[in-house]
Amino acid sequence: MNGKLKILHIAKVGADKTKGVYVVVPEHIITQSYYAETFLLNVRDEVIENIKNQRVYKDKSDLKAVYDSFGKPNIAVFHEVYVKEFPSVAAQLRSDGIPYIIVPHGSLTDVSQKKSGVKKAAANLLIFNRFIKNAEALQCLSQDEMDSTDISIRKFVSPNGVYVPERLKTEFIQGEGMKFVYIGRLEYYYKGLDLLIEAAKICKAFLEKNNCSIYIYGPDKDGRYEHIKSLIEQNGVQSVVKLNHAVFGKEKEAELLNSDCFIQTSRSEGLPLGVLEALSRGLPCLVTYGTRFGEIVEKNDLGWACDAESGSIAAAVKKAYDERYTLINKSAKAVDYIKSHYEWSIVSSNTVNIYNDLVHKEKTITLDK
Repeated sequence: MNGKLKILHIAKVGADKTKGVYVVVPEHIITQSYYAETFLLNVRDEVIENIKNQRVYKDKSDLKAVYDSFGKPNIAVFHEVYVKEFPSVAAQLRSDGIPYIIVPHGSLTDVSQKKSGVKKAAANLLIFNRFIKNAEALQCLSQDEMDSTDISIRKFVSPNGVYVPERLKTEFIQGEGMKFVYIGRLEYYYKGLDLLIEAAKICKAFLEKNNCSIYIYGPDKDGRYEHIKSLIEQNGVQSVVKLNHAVFGKEKEAELLNSDCFIQTSRSEGLPLGVLEALSRGLPCLVTYGTRFGEIVEKNDLGWACDAESGSIAAAVKKAYDERYTLINKSAKAVDYIKSHYEWSIVSSNTVNIYNDLVHKEKTITLDK
């Protein structure tokens, strides 16, 4: 093949920065453009800032228009699974001899498939199974996601990335008290916020005695803010769990830098952007194994990990407080780890190399079959 690899990204993304996929997909496209030629075909009627080559998809003629302006891609990348337009686009790509991969962003894990299981099973049978099975491979965002995705096609791990910011966490508590913070969607089930609130109830006396608090920040969508507020009140933890509306930009930066530990208690994730962002700033994390980051946090001493169960979370919160003197060391390790493994330039270079191997059918690529 002459010249750079041509990669067509196909997604449904918009400007709403509360959605992780909306944040990371443009970054994949932008940073991969340093190593390949990239193009976005967006099935959402929005133009995404800073992406040079893009087009909104409305019908099959738009795919042909991409070929005319971009050239025929060597490979296509679908972001997410359950988008109604994807199967027909994939069918057209197959007929044009273009291989494609799917990045499920956690939607094909065992836990994710069990939620609304009957609906998903019907949708898979009627619409999406062929789309999934005909993919060249699935791109999982972590080893844990790959292990819990029970689909008999090739799989490989290539994560999301993050930029290491200039302002890092450099000072931590010196005496009593500790501030835990969660910033993300107010999704009680997947994000495990119900488990976090139950855990706060279990260790409420401990948190109050030691001046510890848990701050939750997230957007009010579909009544989720009131639902989380109700859970806090029902469990009687208003004194230690503080619910707030979403923060962005400088406000978000300030909240991360003014906290001592990022906490995320998800039941299931692909790879949580919030955890990556916290670690990139040098903020140690307390995470469940459901975040797909628990073993990494433990192995590399970046914080604390526990099961997605309220008693286990409560025990981890206590342990984090008791070991608060280690925060400064964990902070330095967190930044170093992100720089070595998840900085966008490293992630994108490695990902493009894998795509290139897939196009060339290289046998050297490590794939799970």
